[in-house]
Amino acid sequence: MKKLSLLIICLSLSACASINQTKTIQPINLEKLTIEELVNACNATNLNLQDVKYKYKVLAAEYAIYAMLSNNAYRDERYKFVLPNNWKEVRRHSDTSGLDYQLYEKIVDQKVVEAVIVFQGTAELIDWTYGNVSNKQYEYANPHIEYLSNYYISKGIPFKTTGHSLGGGLALYASYQFDEIKAIGFNSSPRYHSKKIKETDNRVVIYEEGEPNRIE
Repeated sequence: MKKLSLLIICLSLSACASINQTKTIQPINLEKLTIEELVNACNATNLNLQDVKYKYKVLAAEYAIYAMLSNNAYRDERYKFVLPNNWKEVRRHSDTSGLDYQLYEKIVDQKVVEAVIVFQGTAELIDWTYGNVSNKQYEYANPHIEYLSNYYISKGIPFKTTGHSLGGGLALYASYQFDEIKAIGFNSSPRYHSKKIKETDNRVVIYEEGEPNRIE
């Protein structure tokens, strides 16, 4: 299943990360990292600075958690990953347009240090109709993004969006609409439905090699 490739993308790094849509880190053939290495290295503090592959491992460590969150946004319980204990789901929303997202908080020392909206990708026919063909899901998502981002950012808490496929498109849309939101997309839909295209450094897009949605 396509969504199961999300963590594999980070594990093998057979992907490239496009930052600010202008800088691209090309993939190289690395030995596979274990799930334990990635989960335990999510803060990327214990990696060997002398390793020539260091920057690629940093990318894997930094974005592995968002790959897992994006995978878990799909409702099939058989394929969910167990998240680190300090990530808590605090809201799940779905509506008639097919818009489906989870809100997570990262807790450190009993304080919220990060909030993330995780958009589900294409899962049903309605997602093709209202997410890929028309922009209904984007319209429905906008007030949720605005309210939640304002709530957390006003408290000084970093706010991010992430998702896979259509979910990645929605995540990127959020970063185009609101400057203070950082987006991490996986195999993201190229349809952002936003006229506010800005060259900022708040977007990271990770594509699998050969992914047809990829845009340079």
